[in-house]
Amino acid sequence: MFQIKKQIGAVFFVVMTLVMSVPATGAQNTQFNPIGYSEQGRYFAYEEFGTDADNRVAYAKIYLVDLVEITQVVGTPIFVEGDLTEQTLAQVRQNAATQAGTVLQSLEIIKPATIVAMFGDGHYLEDKSSLVFGVPALEISKADAQRKPLGKYQLSLKSFETAAATNCIDFTQSPPMGFSLVIENFGASREIYVDKALPRSRQCPLAYEISAVVMPFGATDISQSVGIISVMAQGPTGLSRQFLAIPLAFDHRGRN
Repeated sequence: MFQIKKQIGAVFFVVMTLVMSVPATGAQNTQFNPIGYSEQGRYFAYEEFGTDADNRVAYAKIYLVDLVEITQVVGTPIFVEGDLTEQTLAQVRQNAATQAGTVLQSLEIIKPATIVAMFGDGHYLEDKSSLVFGVPALEISKADAQRKPLGKYQLSLKSFETAAATNCIDFTQSPPMGFSLVIENFGASREIYVDKALPRSRQCPLAYEISAVVMPFGATDISQSVGIISVMAQGPTGLSRQFLAIPLAFDHRGRN
């Protein structure tokens, strides 16, 4: 059970958005893929990839995150794009994986990541601001031949108007949106993330959704869990989608 703990100050989680989004329009189809963790769980790697049919571009971006310091590993993300008339999405993704190979190896990203709960794009649910999840059981119950999750956690997202480095009125005629995350367990809750002024790389967010919760393979608790947040944002080149990775259980060190 969580000890009720209100985090002092707001965590300005710039790490996930240090670089500008891939130029895109409403035709952009972006997805995420969890790559894995380091052996001790400090580092988490994931991929953001997709296509932009209007601009005929395929792209892949590999992020490596220090979940303790809440910083992006120096030299990342690794970003590769290609013309769809010359390369397939699979080839672009392979090029990104090859370029990221050295840093993935140096940080020993060898532990597989598991998606333990998810709202897929085909999920018929309008409200994706709350997700209940548990830790996957390591064994199947002989009594009912099922793997029932251990524990019960609820992740809740709230959006609110905030400030941003980008003049969003020019693009959206409305203030940019930030978000906060609260995790609850057996009635005790903890705010684990809240936006302050948004970095320019976030552009002008219009909406946020909880996409998934990721844990290391074989996890027995949520100490290394990560929430994946989908962001729809408007920028000078159109509408784009990106994914943010938020540590759910580490003690955050606020950064402005």
